[in-house]
Amino acid sequence: MRIALVEPFGGASGDMFLSALIDAGAALPQLEEALSTLGLQGWELEVARKSRGVISATSLTVHVEGKQPDRRLEDILQLVEKSRLAPGAKERTAAVFEALAHAEAEVHGTKPGEVHFHEVGAVDSIIDIAGTCAAAEMLRIEKFYCRKVPLGGGEIACAHGTLPAPSPATLKLLAGLPVRFVPAQSEMTTPTGAALLATLCEFTQDVPGFTLGATGYGAGQRDDPGRPNVLRVTLGEVSGETSAIWVVEANIDDMNPELYVQAADALFAAGALDVYGTPVQMKKSRPGVVLTSLCPDRALADVEQAFFLHTTTFGVRRHRVERSELERRMEKVETLHGEVQVKLGLLDGKVVTASPEYESCAKVAREAGIPVKQVYTAAFAAWQQRKEN
Repeated sequence: MRIALVEPFGGASGDMFLSALIDAGAALPQLEEALSTLGLQGWELEVARKSRGVISATSLTVHVEGKQPDRRLEDILQLVEKSRLAPGAKERTAAVFEALAHAEAEVHGTKPGEVHFHEVGAVDSIIDIAGTCAAAEMLRIEKFYCRKVPLGGGEIACAHGTLPAPSPATLKLLAGLPVRFVPAQSEMTTPTGAALLATLCEFTQDVPGFTLGATGYGAGQRDDPGRPNVLRVTLGEVSGETSAIWVVEANIDDMNPELYVQAADALFAAGALDVYGTPVQMKKSRPGVVLTSLCPDRALADVEQAFFLHTTTFGVRRHRVERSELERRMEKVETLHGEVQVKLGLLDGKVVTASPEYESCAKVAREAGIPVKQVYTAAFAAWQQRKEN
């Protein structure tokens, strides 16, 4: 799996993100050809090498001529849908603009569809966002990881007047994500940059191990003497399906056992990937349960809240673990009792394990009035026969 590690050391903006991907190997002629299908008029890309501190980076400028209309979310989504961007680029671009629209709507107290995209809807920002997503497809990036996002300070001038930096929209977009405030009197992360990071990236300090590939540096517009205004993207290959998840758990010795069912349901609803209980002996020789859940980054806060709302614990523990997964695929097989789904596990493209799905077997068993184990055995035999043939 091709991944990209995004490090917004000196800030993040749309042009910095796109510049870094070009620097990492996205072909400019192919990129310009894809962007030309958006139907926008009067724009041209200028790509150059710039020094930011001691780092040489790619700098991108979008030159726009003529009057450009204000656009709403629907207008931009139509441009994207009618273009000849790759399907993955269309999906990512639409998701980024939808995130921007919701953030701007919250800031201005309106609905996403009513937001006028002044800065973010301008031609240069459409090019930055669609270009970043198109470049990601060209580089075959399946997953982005990101570290903490730096936020500056001071004031910024925009279509709405003078606003504090970071802008209100930037803070909305990065809510719930790891950031760090840097003592700089400038806007280090723009709303466009924040939307790209929040939409495309998984935020973690525990990036899975990968084989190092190309590295790209995207230059921002400032040339700060002490902190290079660059965003770095490092490409890599992860072998197998490796991912990092959270283990969240609590020791409980004072809860009615009947409540564990509802607590487990709440944890799953909050985004847990798995929930299980382990009997233990606790202080004063009281029997207890270690209630454990596994969850991804995006569900961590909700899972912890579910622990506090639906159990009697006063605290939870959490730690990161890496896991390796088989590629999964579902197939249907015909048995004498009916059609059953079988889950297959693949390693390097080869099936190494097969397991009839319990719920599928149970449904067929109920309809046929026979034991589930009979359907399970028949389904596995049917899959084995298909494999041998």
